[in-house]
Amino acid sequence: NEGFEVLAALVERRGGLPFDRYLRENVFGPAGMGGVGAGVPDSLAAVGYGRRADDPFGIEPREGFEARVAGRTAGGAGGHFATARDFLRFARALHDGGLIRPETLDSLLVVGFDMGEMPWGTQRYARGFTTAEEDGKPIFGHAGGGMHWGICGRMDTRRDGSWTVVVLSNYDPPVCEVLGRRIQAVLAALPEPPAGGE
Repeated sequence: NEGFEVLAALVERRGGLPFDRYLRENVFGPAGMGGVGAGVPDSLAAVGYGRRADDPFGIEPREGFEARVAGRTAGGAGGHFATARDFLRFARALHDGGLIRPETLDSLLVVGFDMGEMPWGTQRYARGFTTAEEDGKPIFGHAGGGMHWGICGRMDTRRDGSWTVVVLSNYDPPVCEVLGRRIQAVLAALPEPPAGGE
């Protein structure tokens, strides 16, 4: 998270705009991500169901946390809200070159280190994205969440752009990671569609 905060500061300095405005004008807008925002209106509240920090074995019932983030500033490490459709549009814009050049995307997917075996499968960390394979098919994405707050989101997209899986959950991590990778595994096992087919 600290690395993304530094990146946001660099974007502001280089782009000459506040980070949130830069994202709206250069990422969210061009990708068609109309449901993204940096603060939830007072009329909306998200309830996350998380495990309490003093319940390491997960024996106690989950505790509900009502998160109102109206007026809060979003930064490089998070704070925006988005819909599953927004994440899908973001993935499509990455694949079709609407946000960055294909060679730039290739450079972002160069693995920096192996994270090893996670509860949802083997994972490697690249430059801002995690990478993995399901049945020999490369995928990349990223997750975010808040332990003990009931916030978990994950987007993984197949490198060839054929499938994108978005999981948004109001449970603690790693529920979205596990579910997302299981869906990717099911999709990887499906027969490939015929050339030119949908």
